[in-house]
Amino acid sequence: MRLRRWILLFITGLIGLPLLLRAIALDDSFVVFVFGATTVEMPLWFVIAAMLLSGVASYYAARLLQAVFFAPRRMHRWFDRRAQRRVQDLTLGGYLALLEGNWTAASRDLQKAGKKSGNAALNYLLAAQARIEHEDLASAEMLVRQAEQLLPDARVPLGIYQAKLLQQAGVLEKAHDILQTLAAEHPRHAYLQKLLVDSYRRRGDTEKVLAILSQQHRQKPLQDPQLVTELCRLQISHNNGAAAEELLRKQLGRQWRNEWVELYGLASGQDGVKQLQTAEKWLKDHPGNPALLLALARICQRNALWAKARDYYEGYLKLQKDEPVARDLVQLLQAMGETEKAQHWLQKIAAHHEHVLPLPAPPSRSPTL
Repeated sequence: MRLRRWILLFITGLIGLPLLLRAIALDDSFVVFVFGATTVEMPLWFVIAAMLLSGVASYYAARLLQAVFFAPRRMHRWFDRRAQRRVQDLTLGGYLALLEGNWTAASRDLQKAGKKSGNAALNYLLAAQARIEHEDLASAEMLVRQAEQLLPDARVPLGIYQAKLLQQAGVLEKAHDILQTLAAEHPRHAYLQKLLVDSYRRRGDTEKVLAILSQQHRQKPLQDPQLVTELCRLQISHNNGAAAEELLRKQLGRQWRNEWVELYGLASGQDGVKQLQTAEKWLKDHPGNPALLLALARICQRNALWAKARDYYEGYLKLQKDEPVARDLVQLLQAMGETEKAQHWLQKIAAHHEHVLPLPAPPSRSPTL
């Protein structure tokens, strides 16, 4: 395309220049300039050529002055773009080093990039993670504090991130203190409360887990089935079976789950007879459900309905092989004086364990002479 343009200009000049020179030679027009008593005559073509040359010279002179005037700004922009590319390269290198487990390079590059990056806080946090992996806890905490200075309104998410880093480093007590402080300030922050519950679980503090789950359920009924199950188990283990029975009854009215049915049998409700009636109504809709049969057996036994408890136990054991439950039934039968039945179930338990592990063959007897 450019070659065509130059060929066209060359041909135009080759044809037009002789014509122009011919026109100038034939034209005898002139321009007179009068300056007071001075008169200057110039050919017309010379005046036109001078004006064209002056215009071109003025244009390029203006461009030159503009370039000189804006040179510092352009240099500054060039240096900025160069620095931004450097920061981007360091950030990308830090991310890649973090992914491949090169913690020293990741921390170094991310820290360098963080000072001038638009995402400096994120770079500092990732550098802190690299420091934790490198077992440099002091540097990691310093980097998190630098991120907090850049994001003063993000105290909760940064605190959660710091707690997770500390847990990763095995500093569980300090992580727990951070979560405890934040959770006290933000009691309705669901994810923060969940992390605090997990921290109490690690510590084995079931009373605190129970208190937090109970508080969450009072504020807003728990929707997670696993949390409902855990809450009910803790209520039962901490002698609050009545609360567990009420919660399980409501939950089972909305959703049928076998683990909840089993817990319902373990929960000692405030009204044992009403609890038994509720479970027997469920049996009409779920006949032969093993978890419900076991729950009914336990509820009947707590209500001293020995014969019904025995029947429900036996119904359950016909469907499920469960040695602990079979031993419960044996104890009940022995207490009821039904020794033959108790012996029968003991034999079944023993038969279940027969030849579970290999035994040596009986020694052969040598013939006697």
